[in-house]
Amino acid sequence: SGIPMGTMADGKGNAPLYAMVHYMLTGRQQITTGGNRARGADSNVINVVPGLDTLLTGDLPDGSAGIMGLTKSLAKDYGEHNLRVNAILPGWVATERQLQTWLTPEAEREWMQQVALQSRLMPQDVANLALFLASDDSNMISGQSFVIDGGRT
Repeated sequence: SGIPMGTMADGKGNAPLYAMVHYMLTGRQQITTGGNRARGADSNVINVVPGLDTLLTGDLPDGSAGIMGLTKSLAKDYGEHNLRVNAILPGWVATERQLQTWLTPEAEREWMQQVALQSRLMPQDVANLALFLASDDSNMISGQSFVIDGGRT
């Protein structure tokens, strides 16, 4: 997203909460609208929820449960239309902006002490998971939340 967790353009620190509430309040409407176009064909809804580390361990520990519950609920509600719903919960993705702004050598050393796989999580890693979930190879996967964080959680 490019916005560090706990900050917002207005400086009020409500970005994670605002994003979660927005998804929960508008998700069904967006899926219903898109689902009407998708009926009769296999389709996917894949939510990518940035800031997993804060959702699971920081400011919003109940956030991941909300996303997981919403994902399961939507999968159940729209499965009859062959609409698969899954969530991707990435850890700290080393985007160009992260590398330029927040991922200092010291921060990276600290991060690597917390993860099992001693490598940066790159945008392509998250994209590869999304492509798998959108492919026919995942045709029986729905209602799941996939954590991709190098083994931190």
